Amino acid sequence: MSRRTDEGEGTYGSVRDRFRQWREANPRRQSPSALGFPEVGEGTMRLMALAAGVGLGGLLLLLAATAYWAALSWADAERDGAVVAYALTGFFLTVAGLGAILATWNHLFRVLRAAPRHH
Repeated sequence: MSRRTDEGEGTYGSVRDRFRQWREANPRRQSPSALGFPEVGEGTMRLMALAAGVGLGGLLLLLAATAYWAALSWADAERDGAVVAYALTGFFLTVAGLGAILATWNHLFRVLRAAPRHH
């Protein structure tokens, strides 16, 4: 059984109040940061997001074209298993690339410009 009374709570409260007063009188100075980020506008952010989304989508489409080319080269060597594998890889990379471009376009030009919905 504890023998403590509420005397400790009064001491804790007075120390907390004195620390809060000291902190307000001595604010912490801003530490210098090694990272500096420039302020950019809303239009610049949208343009950067569009470039990133379309760029990554284009990269995926380029990989899909490479997979299709590899499938054709394996077809010349009559390796049917590799043809199927590379063709499927190319298909899924095509879907991913087009999805990335369409999702970026939808998000930037439809979702962000629409009025917020109430939940």
